[in-house]
Amino acid sequence: MWYVFKRSPAIILAVLFPSVFLFFFRTIISDSWKKKIAPIARYCRWRLLRQQDIQTIVSTQYTDDAVDVSIIIPNFNYNNFIPKAIHSAFNTADHALNEGITTEVIVVDDNSDDGSRATIESIIKARSKPAKAIFLKSNCGLSNARNTGMQASNGELLLFLDSDNWLNDNAVTSLCASMKDKKAAASYGKIQTWHLKSGKKGVVFSDQPYNLERLLTRGNYIDAMAMYRKKTLVSLGGFSTRLQLFSWCYEDYELWVRIGTYGHSVINIPDIIGEYLFKEDSLITKARGDKAFTTKLIRLQARSRMLFRKFK
Repeated sequence: MWYVFKRSPAIILAVLFPSVFLFFFRTIISDSWKKKIAPIARYCRWRLLRQQDIQTIVSTQYTDDAVDVSIIIPNFNYNNFIPKAIHSAFNTADHALNEGITTEVIVVDDNSDDGSRATIESIIKARSKPAKAIFLKSNCGLSNARNTGMQASNGELLLFLDSDNWLNDNAVTSLCASMKDKKAAASYGKIQTWHLKSGKKGVVFSDQPYNLERLLTRGNYIDAMAMYRKKTLVSLGGFSTRLQLFSWCYEDYELWVRIGTYGHSVINIPDIIGEYLFKEDSLITKARGDKAFTTKLIRLQARSRMLFRKFK
């Protein structure tokens, strides 16, 4: 709560006058404070983002025809990892095509400055099957990058993959099979962790059935590497972009809670669908903000929605 109290003037200014906040952020605020309130600046840039700030590169065979699955990969300054993530998406897409499932791969680069753009562009242009890369001119945060990919997608189903992780070949086929249940809003499978320094396997997570009450009382245990029904995700407003006003890296948790509080069902399959790379400089490790306040906020919103639905 102290984090929110100290930054409340910045938060109020960002909500009411995002362009004014960015002016002060660029011209007056010290470098030490810029690091502390960078998520709020991303929120402002998201508020001001326009379609003309988006550039798109497509593969030689890309069309806007409908496909079964869109694999969406957001990226920010992970040039060392993004090639493996993209190629893992290509591999699972090719595997799915053998089963009659059509797939496109969409990479959304959130204004990286580490050479990621050139790497992504060369990989996408060389692809002979549906793929596109979207380059944002402003760094607006993970939620916005994911939502941008969602808006640009042509798939009935969406599979999200962070740029420092990778999918197993069976990911699309296994998750698609479970999504034949038309009532399901989402489906997720087990994820194997790896430690970057040691190169050794870690724990397996996203391995427990979906339970809203457990999410609300014990916290998140499900990764965003999952398949979502696009129609449902759009109706829910996608990933929250406002949470970064208070803290980083709670977008996944907030979405899983929101899906449940609106009464949608979620399926957990027993297959390992991907690999998660654990490293010291990951976003979740560097997350700043008032985590306790953000968790309480998410839970309060969830309880309020559940109460409203009960008496509706």
